[in-house]
Amino acid sequence: MMRLIVIILFLPLLADAQSINSDRFLATYELMYSTTDQSNGSDIRLPWINQYDLRTETRDFNPAEQEYTLRLSPASPRVRRAQRQLSNTIEARPDFDYKEMVCDYKQQLYEDWVDLYVLQSRRTLLDSLVAVAIDEQIVYQRMLAIDDFNPQRFLTLTRSLSNYKILLSEIDAEIDLLAGRYELTAILLDFEDMITPSIAATVLQSIPSSQGTSLDQAAAQYERQEVEQEITLELAESREVFDFAQFRYQGPTSDALRERLSIGIGLRINTEGSQALKMQELRKKLTELDLKVKRENSQSRKKSKEEYSQFTSLIGIYESFNSICREEKATMSKIVEAAIANSTATPLLLLSEQSTSLQRRLQALDHIEDILKQYVRVLSEQEVLCGPNARNYLKP
Repeated sequence: MMRLIVIILFLPLLADAQSINSDRFLATYELMYSTTDQSNGSDIRLPWINQYDLRTETRDFNPAEQEYTLRLSPASPRVRRAQRQLSNTIEARPDFDYKEMVCDYKQQLYEDWVDLYVLQSRRTLLDSLVAVAIDEQIVYQRMLAIDDFNPQRFLTLTRSLSNYKILLSEIDAEIDLLAGRYELTAILLDFEDMITPSIAATVLQSIPSSQGTSLDQAAAQYERQEVEQEITLELAESREVFDFAQFRYQGPTSDALRERLSIGIGLRINTEGSQALKMQELRKKLTELDLKVKRENSQSRKKSKEEYSQFTSLIGIYESFNSICREEKATMSKIVEAAIANSTATPLLLLSEQSTSLQRRLQALDHIEDILKQYVRVLSEQEVLCGPNARNYLKP
């Protein structure tokens, strides 16, 4: 509960700034990550005596002739050393569930910042489209008395203008929802340093495929280490020969020869089948963990490769789109320039060129959104988002 309170208390700090960029936005994660792996465990004290056994007997319920037996089962240095190693391994085990929650939280921060960037960029383009559409409406209204007035085009333009306004209202609602989640409603969002698709591709190319170890793999490695220590402890206990030391006192009796203090020891020859079964179980578990680590390594590499292939595919589609748009823009520019040179250019022609350019930029933004979200998924799959030394991958 305290970890969640830390996050909730930190979020209002963002509202103290007039503007916020990706560095400050992701700082919420950095504070959250600094609270992880805080062990609440305590160092246990391993006893030198494993078991105290006190027994008493009497004959004919006569307390005066009571017999007392004290049996001590000590722990050997070898067993204590194995116990200490197992205790240290258990104590050093990180909270992998919490680590996974933190990594999911940071990935969510990345995705939400990308969403805010796309929504705000889309809103800016739609504002420009609305302004162009209004200008076109004004031009058409002035052409009502002209013979070549096109009412169908005017109605289509009116519907487009209404659609733009509907999209703007939906975008505003989405921005308010996302910004409200982080208490950024009245804050200026600064996307000047937002990474571009080409730079994102360069970043991913520079990251080795084996950059990080997945949390599942790390958890399996710790579990394997614990099993190894358990096996070491079982072996140490199975090699113990000295079992116990015994002290027996016989109370006063009528027979002076029976009044004595005796000391004895117990030796052990280990032939217990249960311990052999325990060793077999632990070795089988060790083998299963080795296979589990190999499977997870293989699956992780495969998933990472698939995500990266999807990213490169999106980059290729985006580059083809840009190439076609450049050709279209060059052709339109030539037409407009020729019309201007021949004094046949009309306001509608110029406004149509602006509208087409803005619509293409909206389409390009859809591609950029897909690329950046896939970029975040690749980073997450390659285990580079989490960790105290992870940098901000949302800026060049």
